[in-house]
Amino acid sequence: MARKLHVPGFASAALAASALLGACVAPPSQPPTQVSSDMPSVTYQYRGDQQLIAANQRAADYCAQFKSMPGNAVVSTGTDGRTEVRFECDRPIPTTVTTSPPSAPAIAERYRSDEELLIASRNAQRYCLERGTNVATSSVSPNTDGSHTATFQCAPR
Repeated sequence: MARKLHVPGFASAALAASALLGACVAPPSQPPTQVSSDMPSVTYQYRGDQQLIAANQRAADYCAQFKSMPGNAVVSTGTDGRTEVRFECDRPIPTTVTTSPPSAPAIAERYRSDEELLIASRNAQRYCLERGTNVATSSVSPNTDGSHTATFQCAPR
């Protein structure tokens, strides 16, 4: 005849284990909790003012896929000694102020450093986007006081 083995507390331990296991599984109606987030960014190497302006435009194109614009930009020297600029895609794309074909004048800004040129280029991008256009052309010219002037022109999309 088979004997039943009775282990005191076994049934209650099994119930406690299944309750614990059930507590580890979140109900499907609760969303997961975010613990970290990284903003998309892109880095370019460049030489000279025109390449820096081009890097800013390429960053705008890159950030557009994330429905943002380049905001914070950091200029640094890379490990190979070349100058680099890293853009964070952390600015909202501006809303269009006008949709009529612009007769926007050229935008000209003076600058003395790469950081100031980046600001001027971003300001031109924002200005053109607000008018439903893109920055089409840019030029840089030296001034007698050692500064430079960047000129940007908007063009229809």
